Amino acid sequence: MATTTVNTKNKNFYGTYEGTLPCADCSGIRTTLKINSDTTYELRSEYLGRKDGVFEESGIYNIVGENIIELVTPSSGEKTFYKILDGSVALSDSLGTLNGSELAEHYILKRQ
Repeated sequence: MATTTVNTKNKNFYGTYEGTLPCADCSGIRTTLKINSDTTYELRSEYLGRKDGVFEESGIYNIVGENIIELVTPSSGEKTFYKILDGSVALSDSLGTLNGSELAEHYILKRQ
């Protein structure tokens, strides 16, 4: 999968990203991530086909390097990483390494 990364210095990564991420025991996780210019984020995860499967959180984010967003969950301090691509973000590790499997394209949230 060819990807084009975006340098965060131009600040064009703010906005809302949506997609359905893979789920081991449900139909998918419909995900909406809103990145705000004040270093806060809002994340909504809906586990499809599950009763009471909607989770919402908000917190702060940090920029790691030039193109990785580090979301920090306030309640636990857990960190989740997204690599900023051209028109999308992709779930990654802390170094920006993307999932290398055939499912890689399913870990991308597209800008709305």
